[in-house]
Amino acid sequence: HPHPHPHPHPNPTPRLIGTLERHLAAGSAAGGGPQPYLLGGVPCRADFALYGPLWAHLYRDPHSRAMFDGAPHVVRWFERLHGHAADAAFPQLAARDAAAAPALTSPDSASGSAAKFLPDDEVPETLDPLFRALFDEQWPFLQLACAAVDEHAAAHPDAARTPRAFGYAPFVAGGVTGERRLLAYSAWRAQRPLDEYWGLALAPSRELELRRVDAWLARLGVRDAFRALQPAVRLERDGELPQPFDVLRPRDGRRLPFNAWH
Repeated sequence: HPHPHPHPHPNPTPRLIGTLERHLAAGSAAGGGPQPYLLGGVPCRADFALYGPLWAHLYRDPHSRAMFDGAPHVVRWFERLHGHAADAAFPQLAARDAAAAPALTSPDSASGSAAKFLPDDEVPETLDPLFRALFDEQWPFLQLACAAVDEHAAAHPDAARTPRAFGYAPFVAGGVTGERRLLAYSAWRAQRPLDEYWGLALAPSRELELRRVDAWLARLGVRDAFRALQPAVRLERDGELPQPFDVLRPRDGRRLPFNAWH
């Protein structure tokens, strides 16, 4: 939007932003006090996976920026991940003035012994609402995308290329219903967490890690749903760099059983 919307945003602190604010403000049960990043004193991929769309699509938009007025710790988290505690790209907002913890004012605040991940691979329960929302809203749609790929592969066993999209399917996000395209790209990305999980399951030396992951998924109430997604076809992207059209192919043009991934 080139200009701020004349009316205030109807939902100043949406659910996801509110969850992040409470998590960053509360810190971990082990360390106590606010923590600089999602899983401790150093950033990880999860920080940047959430930071990217929130910063680029919501915080930089004058209309939606008001959603962060009640989330000072999220704004400070943006600043640390952005690389500057005082950056001209960040306007002076009420959220910044309300940030109380001195430890959150500098990207260098997580130093020394504090610059570590939480002990025992802890995923704090303060993040549970975020993960439950992701599973509730995104996982059913990923199941539909994977099913569409499987159905196409079964109907076209000799196809060398997977279509980019398979029509539209319903989705629900934040209580709002709509439709979006079923993309082969979504099914391809869904392979990553499945690969990681079943890689643990097939490696006896990593049994302890698998138990921790299973316990975490069970805590969220999504273990059965996660394990139930077992695509019959594995997609591989043709080339490493983005192309005008993503070329996603079933491996060797054949349908593969799920355990052939490993």
